[in-house]
Amino acid sequence: PTVTNMTVETMPNDNLLVSGEMITSISFLLRTSRPVRDKMVTSDYVLHVDRIRGRFSIAMITKEDLLIVKLEGWPDIKSRLSAVEPPQHSLSRDELNLAEVVEDVAVQAVRGVQLDIRTNRFKDFPTLVRKYSKEHK
Repeated sequence: PTVTNMTVETMPNDNLLVSGEMITSISFLLRTSRPVRDKMVTSDYVLHVDRIRGRFSIAMITKEDLLIVKLEGWPDIKSRLSAVEPPQHSLSRDELNLAEVVEDVAVQAVRGVQLDIRTNRFKDFPTLVRKYSKEHK
């Protein structure tokens, strides 16, 4: 990922807010299942997010050993969906519609994701310890 315009703001109770702009790419394996006639049919897709460009924020809640990471606003996402296994036949209208819905739902999920990360699970994760000089007392 490329991160630019990063800022760090202090918040009450020794918490921090890190924000900035990022550009990155990622791929996800997606599995769908749906009833067709009298059986369940599964389909595997790969969502290639060729570009995510937008603002992010990381709220660092010190006393709870918690990072809350999310994208802000409406990030620009360029994506494409591909089947894991090449189809044996040309796709039906229903299969094409399903693939379009899968991609739309997955992109919306990426835009709305929030990661809650417990920092105490990481050995030696740095934490903010505020130090005051004698002049500030």
